[in-house]
Amino acid sequence: MDRDGRILAVGLLDGPRLLRLTFAPAAHRDEELAQRLLDDVTRPERGVLPTGRLNVEVPPGALRR
Repeated sequence: MDRDGRILAVGLLDGPRLLRLTFAPAAHRDEELAQRLLDDVTRPERGVLPTGRLNVEVPPGALRR
């Protein structure tokens, strides 16, 4: 995900059911980014992830766990 040309978050789908996320240091506590990521991983109709259960790994200190 990016904002104003700056990359804020990157995700790696590590197998069919594990998403590993990392954030730019200044984005760890970004409420708008956290909400967008939450929507992307919980709403399959957005087309970001497959339907079904998924484990999400986020860095320590991230706003949503």
